[in-house]
Amino acid sequence: MSMDCYPLAGILVSDKESKKAALNLYQYHNNLPLKLFAFSCKDVLWSKKRILGLCQSGQGLAEKTFPFPCVIYNRCYNKSPSVIDKFGEAAYSIKCFNRVNWISKWHVYELLSQSVIKKHVPDTFLLSKVNIAEITEKYRLVYIKPVYGARGNKVYRLEMIENGEINISMHSFAPRYICRRNEDIGKKLDEFLAGNDFIVQEGVRANQLKNHNYDIRVL
Repeated sequence: MSMDCYPLAGILVSDKESKKAALNLYQYHNNLPLKLFAFSCKDVLWSKKRILGLCQSGQGLAEKTFPFPCVIYNRCYNKSPSVIDKFGEAAYSIKCFNRVNWISKWHVYELLSQSVIKKHVPDTFLLSKVNIAEITEKYRLVYIKPVYGARGNKVYRLEMIENGEINISMHSFAPRYICRRNEDIGKKLDEFLAGNDFIVQEGVRANQLKNHNYDIRVL
């Protein structure tokens, strides 16, 4: 059977530049009788019920116009599900997966702290509600994370060392900034934390295997 006769599955991504990477990722694992294409919100022609999508064509990739697919997998990470909601309306009735994918870390903490695993959850606070100097002195190691964030973006590691200075690092253990003992850590953080909501979280020391740091995560 020709691939053009297979059921259609659309992969919704945030922008044109993301289409190729998403399609290559899922096409590599697609061993089902399924035609995949990737598209962004701007590629949807609502009045015509058509979508301009990127798909596998021969040995390469090509842009083609598709009818609305049977299913859509949402990789468009944002807080507004309006496009996905519209696809699910009665006029289109398309099955959409991964409807909610931009989750508040603070909301997750509140849920977990009331569950049976609460003793394993690091102490967490809204940055705007605490004195960051006191929190850092108490735990010696803390992480500041955006309430809405992913992939380690804008995550800062604060460690108070023996002389009272606070090392601030990002993506590594090497300090990017140093807050001297008599400096105001709050003012220091204001330089690069403005405009976003953040949580501050008790740091968990990394274990080592043969002198290498590692962690294990459940997704």
